[in-house]
Amino acid sequence: MRNDRMSRWAVMFAGLLLTGQDAADPQPVADTKFSYNRGFYDTPFTALIQSKTPGARIRYTLDGSAPTPTRGLGDASPVTVRVETTTTLRAMAYKVGMRPTNVDTHTYIFIEDVLKQPYGVEGFPHPTLRTGFRPHEKVILDYQMDASVVDDPRYRSAIRKGLRSIPTISIVLAREDLFGEVEASDDSGLDMRRSGVYWGEGGRGRTSPASVELLYGSTPQRGYQVDAALESHSWSLVKRALKLKFQRDYGAGKWESPIFEDAPLNRDTAPESFDRIVLRSGKDRSWATRWHPDQTTYTRDQWARDTQIAMSGVGAHGTFVHLYLNGLYWGLYNATERPDAWFQASHFGGDEQDWFSVRHNGPFQGASSRWDYLRGPLKDKNVAEPSRYRQIQEYLDVVQFADYVLLSWYIGMRDWPENNSYAGHRNNPSSPAMFFVWDAEESWASAGEQPVASVHPAFRADARPDPDSPDLVLLWHSLRRNTDFMTLFADRVYLHCFNDGALTEAKAIERWRILNDFISDAVIAESARWGDVLEPFGQRTRTRDETFYPEVERVVSLMRGNVGAFIDGLRKEGYYPVIDPPQFSPGGRILRLRNPNHRGTIYFTLNGEDPRAPGGEVARGALTGAADEEEIALEGGTTLKARIRTRNAWSALAAWP
Repeated sequence: MRNDRMSRWAVMFAGLLLTGQDAADPQPVADTKFSYNRGFYDTPFTALIQSKTPGARIRYTLDGSAPTPTRGLGDASPVTVRVETTTTLRAMAYKVGMRPTNVDTHTYIFIEDVLKQPYGVEGFPHPTLRTGFRPHEKVILDYQMDASVVDDPRYRSAIRKGLRSIPTISIVLAREDLFGEVEASDDSGLDMRRSGVYWGEGGRGRTSPASVELLYGSTPQRGYQVDAALESHSWSLVKRALKLKFQRDYGAGKWESPIFEDAPLNRDTAPESFDRIVLRSGKDRSWATRWHPDQTTYTRDQWARDTQIAMSGVGAHGTFVHLYLNGLYWGLYNATERPDAWFQASHFGGDEQDWFSVRHNGPFQGASSRWDYLRGPLKDKNVAEPSRYRQIQEYLDVVQFADYVLLSWYIGMRDWPENNSYAGHRNNPSSPAMFFVWDAEESWASAGEQPVASVHPAFRADARPDPDSPDLVLLWHSLRRNTDFMTLFADRVYLHCFNDGALTEAKAIERWRILNDFISDAVIAESARWGDVLEPFGQRTRTRDETFYPEVERVVSLMRGNVGAFIDGLRKEGYYPVIDPPQFSPGGRILRLRNPNHRGTIYFTLNGEDPRAPGGEVARGALTGAADEEEIALEGGTTLKARIRTRNAWSALAAWP
């Protein structure tokens, strides 16, 4: 496999070496121009490639590799290339004594050709790859689009529409960098060792330079290309996740991209510059794995991250794309930010070096001294004391932490908190740590009649965590000793779960339907590509109508009534008051406050302040209402906040407007 850091310069130096001249500052060859832009086509054409530099020569390739002055087809100026099927056309121009151009890549996609993608493709391997945890859960990797799906009358038109309905990412790289194998010596003699990006496992991922194109089926003029690095991500499975890295060693130092401007949710708050983009394959909830193929929609994780943004205003943005690798259709992928130090710098300012980031398995970016103090000595202090609680707020964003925990409980997050957590904070200047949702595929599952929403056992009032418990568990048990934090937690529950909050049944279902409607046609292509993977195990082909739609509706049924189950579970643990907040009934300029509890007294303010003071006393300036009902004349700009107080407890906070 090529040395990744050297490959970027290979084209330039190869051209200079042909001349025997010094590489100090040669004049550049004018960039290559293609007569047909990248994108989707229905009829064959002849592409013309040329450079404005007189005497420049063009080299091009069709196999994914990068052409150089000494390698590739053409070697003329201009050159023409007949394009009749899905094609990855890469070209560069050079001239003796001048600096060669970079490599331009244009992917041309013919939908009808994609739909006939065969079982085997010349030059591409057929390895056996895992579909689950166990080593023997393997299938042969093939490339076929299943004709039983493509030709099904229900899908024949929709699959063609679906392949254009969402953005497309085309990744092109040398075939050996993608699927390479090299001979290696071991005790048993020569053996084959996999070296391509597609084989990498977890943190031992491979990295290779690659071309990345973003294509739009309905607006082809928006398509463009950038050079980046392709890296394997997560488990080595038959349909595997990948990661795009943007750094100057590989081309673009940042990806200035509108990839999320058409996202189904939260497009208005998405950044347009990225260091990393993860292409999530679905993994735990995928038709290509044996974990939950019949409980797969590919949208659970994105729903959770979009919901965190709806709750807290911050989280990892994402959308869905069709992925092509060297011109082969690879399926439906969830393109998303990863909430690491690069993400934090992008959203909150500063450079990546200013930030610290930590995963469930420990720190992996930046200096950890503030984090170590938070998770160690500070959390072990008596946080019930007001001074300690004020101090912990300097190190932890308690509002955002409360939202993160209650969302994870609300969705019945499994494989958590010992796994799948991200957190981070700024070191320069310092800021409180925040937690971010990640890998929420193991959510919205139900065992029998058990509700989805529940307090995770590790967080329950009777839990006895040990020092090796996950940091966020230990932080929770430290914070819950403070009555102000638990009041804050109850306030966040009420804010999100009632009225028009982000976790109300209506809002939860609305976001779920938006995401699944976005991919409803695109998922047919995923079915044709990966729906039959588990047939060697005696399982049926998964399809949109028989698998996707029923699971979408099953999750909707789980969302119905989830808030009620959540509140019951919280009250059982003592994490939510047994008394409800005041209810508002507006009528013109008169607002009626009603106590729904038949006990306690209404306390309220008209200046936006909390009627409850830190520590639990009635705040100075708070007004006392009647026991059961109070009428208030509102003036313009008035912000009313109200609670119910009994002898032993305060309700959550209600606010108007």
